[in-house]
Amino acid sequence: MNVLVDTSVWSLAFRKQPKTDADERVIKELSELIRELRVSIIGAVRQELLSGILDEENLNSYARS
Repeated sequence: MNVLVDTSVWSLAFRKQPKTDADERVIKELSELIRELRVSIIGAVRQELLSGILDEENLNSYARS
């Protein structure tokens, strides 16, 4: 079964440092879902993530995936 991951989870995973142990557990679970190819993302979530990227080089790499 695939899991639709919301913007808040992706945003947490893209932060440089997790804030709490709970954050680390969420990131670990997301990583596992990615490894298992069970992650889904919809266009609106992708757009929210892309709108938060300030560095053009990073924007180009995310937009291609």
